[in-house]
Amino acid sequence: MRFPGCTPIQFDNRREAAAGSNRDDWTDTTLRSTMAHSPIIAETGPGFRTAVTVRNHALTIDEPVELGGGDAGATPVELLLASLASCTTITVRMYADRKGYPLRSVRVTATRPEAPPGPIPELSLQLTLEGELDDEQRRRLIEIAHRCPVHRTLAAGCRITMTA
Repeated sequence: MRFPGCTPIQFDNRREAAAGSNRDDWTDTTLRSTMAHSPIIAETGPGFRTAVTVRNHALTIDEPVELGGGDAGATPVELLLASLASCTTITVRMYADRKGYPLRSVRVTATRPEAPPGPIPELSLQLTLEGELDDEQRRRLIEIAHRCPVHRTLAAGCRITMTA
């Protein structure tokens, strides 16, 4: 599935590799090695309420009352935005901690335009970095924010297969 209107972000690591830098090794290996590959199970309950199991965690997904749900949890689209925002904050925090940057906190606000049901044309992120960061550290953390696995997957598109 591709997200119409979402422009893929291309990263060219060859320039840094030619210069002998391993700065991008972190995003390609550290994050990949920490990601879980367990199946995520979603099963319907009453109405639109859906119970989701992620490893040993349980989530409830639902639709708002005005759409016929019980508002017992976030909607699937809200979870998509939450996944992008949280992945971005975790990625920035991991990198800052590894590099010893004086980052106190990271806040990401994720939004989407109001639109009729269907493909979402655009997702927006507002990144707030708190701490005594110099200009280069701030620039680098903004660059790293674009490299979280969820951001990269959405920007590049992802083929979805389904069996029944």
